[in-house]
Amino acid sequence: MGRRSAARPVSEGSRCIELGAGATGLPGIVAAQLGCFSQVVITDVDECLEALHENVSVNLPSHCTLLPSCLPQEHRAAAIATCPASVSQPAATPSSQRQAVNSGTSDSFSQPADQTAAVQESSTAASPQNLRSSNGAVQQQGTEKQSARVCTEVLVAELDWGRDTSTVAPPFDVVLVADVVYVPEAMQPLLECIRRVSTAASTILLAKYKRFAPASEQFWKLLPDYFEFTKIPEADFGAKPQEDCIGIFKLVWKQSSI
Repeated sequence: MGRRSAARPVSEGSRCIELGAGATGLPGIVAAQLGCFSQVVITDVDECLEALHENVSVNLPSHCTLLPSCLPQEHRAAAIATCPASVSQPAATPSSQRQAVNSGTSDSFSQPADQTAAVQESSTAASPQNLRSSNGAVQQQGTEKQSARVCTEVLVAELDWGRDTSTVAPPFDVVLVADVVYVPEAMQPLLECIRRVSTAASTILLAKYKRFAPASEQFWKLLPDYFEFTKIPEADFGAKPQEDCIGIFKLVWKQSSI
């Protein structure tokens, strides 16, 4: 999944999201390590966030900034990894010019005013971000070119597939979904959530392992209603051939989907 994410042409300000990250968030962490996204959002339900945030925080490289603002209030004291001076970066953008994402609907992606000076410094020292305003437009702050490896903002966020997705400010350029086929009743909300956080132009990658037969049956039954899909050959990422229903799949919007 990491290789496929990196292979996609990435424009300035590209964003990536992982759905159903569990307590590990491995695909999202790898996406952040690639250094080709301005923002990576790693999501799951509330009860997973504390362990997920801890695992993400200890596995990020130095070019990433882990923001604490998406965590439940009682967990927001987590340490923040800042982008070091060794990473090539453009001139700092004044913090007063930084905008919250979808400020009209949520403050989850804004920098809280009461954060410490260290957090403020990491925010202003980062590469200019393409943050989404409340009308969905992309607002570019700063005109300097970013280095080949951008300073990546990483956020751990709550996202229930069956609920509102506006809190994570969709759409995303890359959507990662790995090993999430467990509960038959959750398959339709999952597929609808993938649609809501993506566009027809998004790269959507799904990694699936053979287990929980009832959920798998429901998933494969519903998938063609929402997406066209192709299996990525195992040879492309150095793995042994597997059954047709096991592996990494690329999903593409089915324009006539429900």
